[in-house]
Amino acid sequence: MSNISKGQIAIEYLIIMGIVLFLSIPSIIIYQGQSESIRDEISLSQAHVSVQKIVDTAESIFYLGAPSKETIKVYFPDSIKSISVSTYEINIIVGEHNLYLVSKIPINGTILATPGIHEIEILAKTNGTTYIQITGK
Repeated sequence: MSNISKGQIAIEYLIIMGIVLFLSIPSIIIYQGQSESIRDEISLSQAHVSVQKIVDTAESIFYLGAPSKETIKVYFPDSIKSISVSTYEINIIVGEHNLYLVSKIPINGTILATPGIHEIEILAKTNGTTYIQITGK
């Protein structure tokens, strides 16, 4: 083989690699965007399942009456920012999303907005009317 032939092979190889790279970069960019979107959806879904479990358990404890109590374990995703419990709803902020779950019963309490597994104590109390006290550990 002559030097000209080797040089031609090298140039053809560089052209082919350039085309492959040119076609691969948009795919990588699309993949990054999609994986981030899917990660957000999974976090939001995990938060929704956890808060729904809290609300469902609170409602069942409420209907059992005071001094009923149950402790449940729930998982909060890494992107959790805050949780607030008000009279008839629980608001959780995950990433850029606000998630409100409405309860049929009066609830109050505090839950720590830290990622990971939490033990949530749900207690039926009464002071003339029955309500639910939620405490996150």
